[in-house]
Parts: sequence; C-alpha cells; structure tokens
Amino acid sequence: MDNSNPNLICKVSIPHTYAKAYDYAVHEDKPPMGSRVLVSFRHQELMGVVLDYERPEKKHELKPILKILDEKPVLDDKDLSWLKWMSQYYHTPFSEILGLAFPKALKSADFSLQRPQEIWLALQTDVQHLDLKRTKKINTLLELLEKNPLRLSEVKTLGLTKKFIEKAFEMNLIRSFTKDLEQILPSRSLEDIQLNTEQQKAFDQMDFSKFSVCLLQGVTGSGKTEVYIEAIKKILQKGQQVLYLVPEISLTPGLLQRLESRLSTPLTVFHSQLTDKQRSNHWLSAYHGQAQLVVGTRSAIFSPLRNLGLVIIDEEHDASFKQLEGVRYSAKDAVMMRAKILDIPVILGTATPTLETFQHAQQARYQLLKLNQKALNQMPLHYQIVDMRRQKIQHGLADETLNIMKQHLEKKQQVLIFINRRGYAPLLFCHDCGSSIECRRCDANLTVHRSKYQLVCHHCGWSQKTPSQCPKCFSDQLIPLGVGTEQVADFLKSHFPQETVLRFDRDVIKNKTQLEEGLQKILKQQAQLIVATQMLAKGHHFPHLSLVVVLDGDSSFYQADFRALERLGQMLTQVSGRAGRADIPGEVCIQTHLPQHPLLLTLIQKGYEPFLQELLKQRQEALLPPFSYLALIRIQGKDSNTVIQNMKRLAQMLKSLGVDVWGPSPAPMERKANIHRWQIILKSPQRHLLHQQLAQTHNWLSQNCPKVLRWFIEVDPHDWSS
Repeated sequence: MDNSNPNLICKVSIPHTYAKAYDYAVHEDKPPMGSRVLVSFRHQELMGVVLDYERPEKKHELKPILKILDEKPVLDDKDLSWLKWMSQYYHTPFSEILGLAFPKALKSADFSLQRPQEIWLALQTDVQHLDLKRTKKINTLLELLEKNPLRLSEVKTLGLTKKFIEKAFEMNLIRSFTKDLEQILPSRSLEDIQLNTEQQKAFDQMDFSKFSVCLLQGVTGSGKTEVYIEAIKKILQKGQQVLYLVPEISLTPGLLQRLESRLSTPLTVFHSQLTDKQRSNHWLSAYHGQAQLVVGTRSAIFSPLRNLGLVIIDEEHDASFKQLEGVRYSAKDAVMMRAKILDIPVILGTATPTLETFQHAQQARYQLLKLNQKALNQMPLHYQIVDMRRQKIQHGLADETLNIMKQHLEKKQQVLIFINRRGYAPLLFCHDCGSSIECRRCDANLTVHRSKYQLVCHHCGWSQKTPSQCPKCFSDQLIPLGVGTEQVADFLKSHFPQETVLRFDRDVIKNKTQLEEGLQKILKQQAQLIVATQMLAKGHHFPHLSLVVVLDGDSSFYQADFRALERLGQMLTQVSGRAGRADIPGEVCIQTHLPQHPLLLTLIQKGYEPFLQELLKQRQEALLPPFSYLALIRIQGKDSNTVIQNMKRLAQMLKSLGVDVWGPSPAPMERKANIHRWQIILKSPQRHLLHQQLAQTHNWLSQNCPKVLRWFIEVDPHDWSS
C-alpha cells in the first residue's frame, strides 16, 4: 500500500462510522466530489463518499483511495449541502446521515449505478419445427411467447415455475435478454374530475416558481387530494419530478389507487416494508429520472430526485414524520430545507395543522389557503358528548352510546369505534393484594392479550403466558382492568350478534395484503362495526360510515407532555372526519368523564382553529414552543447509578453556562428493556442560542461520557414518553 506523501488529501465519509470524514491520499485520478470510492478502513474495504479536498501543508502518511466507483457524482453539491445541514441541525455525525441517504445495496462496492435491468424471455427461432416431446406447461409457455416476449416476472405470475422455465432453456426452446426496468402501466381510461370553486381558487393562488411554503388547511373531506393532483399535473408537464409524503403506509393503498386513476405517470413507492432489491431498484429509478412521481413515508425524503420540482406533505401534523430511533430527525422539517436549497415549492396539507405551522401561517411566513366546505357532503357533523359519570359501562361502552350505535346500524350504516389501545386490557390486576403484573424488563404493566393467552409488553416485546394466580399473593382473583380493541370487539360481537365486527389494529393487520383486504371489507360493507386504533383515524374515505365513537379520549388531559392536548384535538378532529363523508349525515359520539372541559367544548362547539388559538395563549404564557425552542438530551445504560452520575455532571456543566435546564430527571419510563434512562430538557428563546449550547453539549458528551453508556440529542422533541 502506497502511504507516501499525497498530491491531494481527500475527505471521505464512510457510512455508520460515527464521524464526519477521514483523510485519504489522492495521487493521480481525482474522484468527483460526491462520488463513491473504495477505501481501506480498520482492516476492511468499505464504500465512502468524497466530501472535500485540501492541499497538504506538510507530509502526511495516508492510506490511498483504492478505487473510484463512480464516474459521476452520486450526490451533487445541493445534495451535500442539504445532508450537511441535517448533520449540523440534528447534531449527528455526517456518516450517520449518509447511512440514511443510501439503500443497503448502494453501500457495496459491487453495486452499479446503471439503470435497473429486468430479464425478458423470448422464443428461439424456428421452435415450431423442433420435434420434441413437450409437457403441457411448456407448450403453454411457448404459446405465450409466440405472440410477444414477456418479462420473467410476468411469466412466473402465470403459474409457470422456475423448474419448467429451466426445462425450456435446456431444450433450447427459449432465450433470455435484459432490458431497462420499466414500470408497467395498465391500460385504463383516466378520470377527469374538475375542481370545485373553492378548490380551484386555492390552486390558482399557489406559486410554483420558487421556494415557498403553502399551508392547505381543509376540513376533512374537503378534497385536498384533488388540489394536490392538479399541482402534480402542473409540475409533471414542466418535465419535473414530484415527492409526495404520507405519514404511514396504511394511507398508501387508497391514495395510490386514486393517483393511478387520475395520472398517466407511473408511481414509485418508498416505505419501510420494501425488500432491499425493491429499495435499490426504486432508488435507481429515481436517480435516472424514470420515477416522475415518488410517493412514500418518512425515508422517501432521501430519494435521489435529480429534477425535483414540488414537495407535498400530506397530514403534515402527524407525529410519524419524526424519526425516534437512531438519527432523530423530522422528515417534514428536513425535506422543507431540501426544498429551500433547491428553490422549489412545498405544499403542507392537513385539517389539523400543528401549532408551529399554524403560527407560521398567522405570521404570513407560510401562505394560508383554506378549504372550508366538504367536497361531497355539505351537511355538518353532529357531535354528541356522552357523560360517563354515574353511567352503566359495559366493556368501555356506555348504554347511551350503545343505543346511538343501534340507531345507525338499523339504517344499514357503518360505525367506527375508535380506541387507541390494542390488546384486551392494559393490565391484569389482583383483587386481593392490589398489585398488577409488570414487565420484567420495563417500568410498565403487561397488556392482556386474551386470544393469545398471553401478557405482552408493548414497549419491549416481552411476553409470558397469562398466569392463573397472582405471583405475589397466589390469589386466583386476577381481573383485567381497562379496555383495548380486542375486548371491545369481542363484546360487540355478542351485543350485536347479527352484525359483522372487524378489528383493525397491528395485532390483526400485519402486512400490506391484510391492510388492503381489511379496507376492501369496509368499502364493500362486509363489516358494519369497525373497532380500530389510529390506523384508520385519518386519510381514509368510507362512504357508508355514519357514526364515529371515541373511547378513552380523557387520558390526554392527564399526560405530563405539554403537546398532549394538541394531539388530542388533532386526533378527535381527524377521526371525526371519517363519518358522513358521502351522502349521509355524520355523527360523532365522544365518551368522557370531563364533559365541561373548556378546551373540549371549544373544539366541538367552535372548531379546531379557535381550539388552537386557546392553546397558543397557554403556550405563550408558559413560554413553550412555538414561543421557545427545546432539545432533549438522554443518557442511558444498564447501570442506573452510572447513568445518574453522568447526567448530574452534564447538568452542572450546562448550568455553569447559564443555560435554562429542566432536570436531570428520569425518562417517563425510566427502565425500558433493562436499560435505565435519564434526561435533560434544554430551553432557549432563540434557535441559534440553543444550537450553540447543543454543540457544547455534544462535545462534552463525546469527551466525557463513558463508553458503557449511550446518549443522544433530540432537537425539537415531539414526544417525551418514548
């Protein structure tokens, strides 16, 4: 290996090495900035990306770059600027951000940046003249290929297995060749839907010429998607690409069907459930400009769209846009910075904007466009508050609520029962000694799952068989306390035996196929009672659903997190919007023990915007976001004393700087998966001051925190309970 004095020093970032960049020698060929190179790193040969160059001022003994993998940059100057901003803003080494930007295959030196290829099959010439004994399936294959060559993937879907295809090759009946991968567009006539007056007015006011942020605030059912589609058409006609973000994969099936019925452009989908092969193919399609419209969840922000012209963020308020493991970033904030660097517009769409977004719109930093009317049904929702006090309750449902549900069912209409808690009951309680059965690894109760005869921890996954006796006093008087989706669904099956009950939570909906099947059952009215978590709370259109019942909304009033009430307002508004979306009136039944709570009454009687105004007053009085800026610092490890000692040392250092420090204190769940967790909250009136303090914090932790501990910094934390 040549370690002699280099002509040039190359700064190379290697994914997942928890560093910004390492120095390597360049002697002859200079790799392009943003290209991939192969380098030697700790006795391995790894892929890295060239970030910068510098001239050596003195002799350096450096390892050379082993191989230049790309003739052209994988990341251009604007890509690098954006990723560097993410590294700085989230106080995370660039190598960790780079690890997010590339699919797994791209981190291999063997991966080619050529357009993705697919295998096609065709007949050999003069096959019909070969006198061979052929099976029925091989004859079927030849008959198919007689008309036109076919993709190998298409042939396999016709029931012709690998065995028969290989046999045809052995008999010299068929041949194969490769072509650039192309998305198959089914032949169909496109729907042509005209915008209504309100939608057209909103679309006409949008500026697509430069970077701007438009908040499209429309009531549920107002047709925000129709406005998005017109914006997409406009950008595609200019030959540019569009990135369309949704918070959850559960929203994509119906959305994709809608987009495919309106647009002639094939869609490329990015989400966490893609295989490595699918992910790399989609990445290459975007990189080479074949993907004109990318629809995806949080990770889609890293799609290598070379000619991006518009970013759409649907349900912009949703907490799923925040990454809570590894690099803790906000996909919404990060992609808005990407749009700013590219000088392209952003559309934020929601019925329930976050307080920060709402404040920006009020201050004219964002353009505010409103859709106040439902597109298909002009009838307002009827809200019914059910006072749970002194009422008979059956498995979480009041008699008054059951009577309301019965009225809707008698009209052959569907009812959605919303409870954001899966399982049968949140805890198993001993009637004799008063104890509950807790997780061995977490500071949390185990959730009862009756159908599995198990107690399960929803935080770490630990499970055990449901005991017949209390482990403390050996009593057999064990009682499930509280309700979850499983218990509510079981009760409704017995209470309304003539109706079909469908349960919709992560215990029964585990993959895309089950999701699509469940949604089709609702649309085809094959289920009248739907018990669901937040999987169905937003973005879905169920034309036959007339009643939404909300169970256990009161818990948000007792949470320590200051954002809990904001999330409650969003949840109630979103789930209420599933009722009465077509030509039937909608009703919302909210069970509560706090029927006179002023914020609840404001939300129901006046609407979401007055509700936000009340919350803004409270936040301003308390100097909480959006009137200040926060960051969370957490230290965690197996030994609680070591964690606490180091957190106290950090707090002393920060307080000596005059920083506004909350803590140190245990995390809301101090022990999770046998890891003890303590935290500090930093608060600052100005964003740049907060980041100065965080930079000092990062340096201190890097130099002083023992290696047996893990720590992270989360900027703009959204949920302190995780």
